[in-house]
Amino acid sequence: MNLHPAARLGLVSMLAAFPLLNGRQTSTPAEKDWLETVRPIMTAAERDVFSKLATPADREKFVRFFWRNRDPVPETPENEFQREYEERIAFADLNFRSGTGLRGSRTERGFYYLLLGKPLERHFYTAHSQMWPLELWYYQGDESHGLPPYFYLIFFQPQGLGDYRLYHPAVEGPENLVVPLVFGRTLDRSRAYQFLREVSSELASASLSYIPGRGSERLAADLSSLG
Repeated sequence: MNLHPAARLGLVSMLAAFPLLNGRQTSTPAEKDWLETVRPIMTAAERDVFSKLATPADREKFVRFFWRNRDPVPETPENEFQREYEERIAFADLNFRSGTGLRGSRTERGFYYLLLGKPLERHFYTAHSQMWPLELWYYQGDESHGLPPYFYLIFFQPQGLGDYRLYHPAVEGPENLVVPLVFGRTLDRSRAYQFLREVSSELASASLSYIPGRGSERLAADLSSLG
């Protein structure tokens, strides 16, 4: 997640505030857990600095700076963003549990939920025998952070097994969302799209592009620029 201008200035001050070592330092289990928890919103520069901090005290100080630079209303005693982020973690851990024992917040759905927050709409397609279990998320994007004004995400369970993962319209196609044996050898992209359209026009549209009304898929690049 990009930082607002005031936070960027705070980041510059933060980077200059700590004594750094040249070599990568060994983090404690608690520090590694924190790094994994904030991975969706941590910038590359912040991660690099944290890895070179000289002492546990400096790393603890860094954590305080990290949240302070994201506080939308520093004048209030509560850090509203930190509270919201912790609520996202609790929701993800409860609702995106992994069959492999991975915490829900560490799954792909959890990653994007932590990064983007609660979607405006979340539709479930888990009981259709002709397509793999999937979820369609709909977001209003923050254009100041380089996101489109509105966009979709699809998470699906390939072959009906394992964890849900993000579907990529630019690489995959509607045929990857349906069960091929149901359609036999005649399954192709056009037929798969028509089937999805019969289920939901929104779902069919998102299977081709995450950005409504846009013919090319660019959201993956937009998301990779965050953080």
